Amino acid sequence: MGNILQGMDPEKVNYHYCDDLPTCPWPEGTRILVTGAAGYVARRLIPELVSRGYIVRCMYRNKSCPSFLTHPRVEHVYADCLNMEELLPALKDVDYAYYLIHSMRLKKEEFIVNDQKAAKNFRESAEQHGVKRIVYLGGLGEKNDRMSPHLRSRREVGDILSGGNVPVIRVRAAVIIGTGSASYELIKSLTLNNRFIPFIPEFNSVCQPVAIRDVIKYMVGVMETPGLGTCVFQIGGKDVLTYEEMILSFARIMNRRIRFIDVSWVPLPVDWMCRLYAYWLHCFISIPVNITALLLSSLKTNVVCADNKISTILPFEPLDFVTSVKWAQEKE
Repeated sequence: MGNILQGMDPEKVNYHYCDDLPTCPWPEGTRILVTGAAGYVARRLIPELVSRGYIVRCMYRNKSCPSFLTHPRVEHVYADCLNMEELLPALKDVDYAYYLIHSMRLKKEEFIVNDQKAAKNFRESAEQHGVKRIVYLGGLGEKNDRMSPHLRSRREVGDILSGGNVPVIRVRAAVIIGTGSASYELIKSLTLNNRFIPFIPEFNSVCQPVAIRDVIKYMVGVMETPGLGTCVFQIGGKDVLTYEEMILSFARIMNRRIRFIDVSWVPLPVDWMCRLYAYWLHCFISIPVNITALLLSSLKTNVVCADNKISTILPFEPLDFVTSVKWAQEKE
């Protein structure tokens, strides 16, 4: 959708994901900050919040990011979470905040340090302004030696945000299915642009993909649920699949015939193989190579929900993988 949305009324880009949520919006005048407002998830979240009557403050890292919505209840601020002087005014009079920030465009060592500093600054700024709740979208995956730097950093950011006085709702998801999601675009590009796909062992890892529709419903729902303190919710779709199964299923939906080529014999470390794979994929997609490499390195970690606690407060049925893909292709 990108810059096409610049200056549009939120209702014109609202998919009404949350119309059947069991929760009720907070009182009129409630102000919600959405960080990373130019990002994929935020662009789906903001119209939903506006339609539910909230004042939505969209936060962009720099002024080169387009403010894509125009509405009396939409505010725009420019602040870098690494800069407290910019961040403090952005959180003034905010009731609830969504933390949708990462530094994956940087090199490995840089993005980890920046992610940690940004989370610490945001936590302290939220405390100073009396923010009632922070909702953080993180990643699934058991914390162990095999966890990728990307997933490990997402987990550490959640720990830092949760270390203060402001309640933090950590929503953990795996691959998000929807046009514009980096992981989804990788699968889509891989399938549509190739008859023969190099098979790496990481494709045997299992994943619980979730539709963007369901992600937005969960994120709005946990923000609107009264009485929640700091806690973690794991979210996923109906299906648990290997990445190989996801790619093959996507190919069937798109009427594509593909074959995998075994490259396990190539004597390269996993990180190097992911890097080479990322450069190859860069021929078909516009996602930066370092982001693609980080996402590919995350495949070695199984990302499946260990519990379904979220259903106790938001008891709706998430979409299965095939429906999620078809829905994304039709709706978006």
